[in-house]
Formats: sequence, structure tokens, C-alpha cells
Amino acid sequence: MGVSELKLLRFYNFNKQIKPLKFQITSRYLSDNASSNPKTNLYETLGLNSTATSGEIKKAYYDLSFKYHPDRNENNVDASNKFREVTEAYEILGNYGLKKRYDKGLPLPLSKQKSATLRPVKEINIPLQKFYDSRQSKSSAYWRVEDEEVKRPKESDFERKNRKFDEDFESSKSIRGFLAAVTIVFFLTYKFYSP
Repeated sequence: MGVSELKLLRFYNFNKQIKPLKFQITSRYLSDNASSNPKTNLYETLGLNSTATSGEIKKAYYDLSFKYHPDRNENNVDASNKFREVTEAYEILGNYGLKKRYDKGLPLPLSKQKSATLRPVKEINIPLQKFYDSRQSKSSAYWRVEDEEVKRPKESDFERKNRKFDEDFESSKSIRGFLAAVTIVFFLTYKFYSP
């Protein structure tokens, strides 16, 4: 923060007692208090008075956000704007430190400013929106499961290895049987035809 951005106004009491310093901060990081604008009283946005407790603030926020949620009020720009206002009011009043700053009339960080009154939500038509929506539906080819995959039980690794072992064992039995038969024939031939 540069020197030009920070202006200090000091008020001293010359009775050997110094009053707390008052700062007027003009910075790009801080804004004017939202309570200075009568249109944007955060307590009124939530339908509460300034003595509301954190539990009352939370309950009012949940009730209003449920009422004005965009999923419940599709294609209703006013409800979207009201939902944004309620959410931003709760972001400040639901945070103990920011609520204290707001109640004292101190500036709030820009990230916590009310932007709903500055920039209303504009609903726009996106070209090919139906195409994008159709790609996400459950009936699209991406989400379909082939009937064969559903009907055929999945074979585990153990079952597959066990089946392979059984096949190898069966084939080795036939080879052993063949070798045993050849050996017997060889011995019989040697015994009968030997001098």
C-alpha cells in the first residue's frame, strides 16, 4: 500500500490522553461500507433487525436461499438476483469478524462487497445449449450400458486364474496319460522282444 493510498487522520486530546487513532483508508483492497447505502442494508435483505443472533441469521439465510434458489426458480432472473443478494448478505453477517466491521461501519474487503446490486444476473441463450444438455442426459449413448454386460456376470481375477489352472491341469493330464501309455508300450515291447 503506497503513501498516496493511505491517509491518516489523527485526533489527539491534549489532556495527556490520546484517543484512538482514526484511519481513513483509501485503497483498492477496501471499499466503502455497504451500510452507508440505504438500499443495501444487509439485515433488511435477510428480513432481520440489527440485533439478530448468529442462529437467527443462519435460519433466515437457509429459509431465503431455499425459497429463491435458482434450481427451484428456473428462468426467473429476479429470484436469481435475490438469491445472490441473500448469499452475499450471509457471507458478511455469517462471519463474526465481518459482521463486527459491518456493524461498526468500517470498510469491507472488496471480495465481500455486494455485487448483486451492481451487476444483476443476465440470463443469456447459449448457442447449441440443447446439444450440450443432451450429451449429459442419462439416455445418451455415453451413459447406456449394453445388455450383454449387465447379463453376463463379471469374472473375478481369482476365478479366471483358477479356470486357467484347471484347463492347464486337464491338458497336462492328457499329456501325462499319453506319456504313460508310450512308456508302457515301450517296456512291454522291450520285455517281449528282448533276447
